[in-house]
Amino acid sequence: MNSHNNRFMSIKEARAMLGIGETTIYKLLNERRITAFKLGGRTFISEAEVARFQASLPTAQFNGNGGESGPTSEGVR
Repeated sequence: MNSHNNRFMSIKEARAMLGIGETTIYKLLNERRITAFKLGGRTFISEAEVARFQASLPTAQFNGNGGESGPTSEGVR
């Protein structure tokens, strides 16, 4: 694992990296789909954890007519 993957980021930074909103990040944390760490009074997520979560998402399938088919990640917006 290279050193940048060990970097911890704030919830806000993780949201920006994933392109998701505040409600969604807290939903993912509560569902334990993303693991966070507490240090003092702050909460952090590692870049490696964000990468792991991204890799766990299903691949979008397109039907050739401009529409989406197959598994989606509707719970993640």
